[in-house]
Amino acid sequence: MTKLNYLNNTYLFKSNAIFVEIKENDRGKAVILDETIFYPQGVGQPADKGEIISNNAIFSVTDVRLDKNGTIWHFGEFKNGEFQKGDKVTLKINKERRITNTKLHSAGHLLDCTVTKIGIKNLKPTK
Repeated sequence: MTKLNYLNNTYLFKSNAIFVEIKENDRGKAVILDETIFYPQGVGQPADKGEIISNNAIFSVTDVRLDKNGTIWHFGEFKNGEFQKGDKVTLKINKERRITNTKLHSAGHLLDCTVTKIGIKNLKPTK
């Protein structure tokens, strides 16, 4: 299970974690960490993108998913090197993407509330 630090601070764009392992499934190769600030795809908001960096490697994160066991899968590819179990890594998310996605997600909720409150019948709120 991954500690979900993004739930405590939407505006945390850089942090540290410990590399646990590499997993692979039909989406590709994924880095598993003990904790993360990367927001996973879901609930109407796209996944964060960014990098996970150690002293010897850089992993480019292109997709993030949360599995049924509470583990975050950081999908992407190594730009160079590889992580070793227990490596201390630095997480850097794309700040502009996070802020834009957060604003769009909140705006969607606002529109849904407005449509319901003013009684527009031919539009169905989905959030």
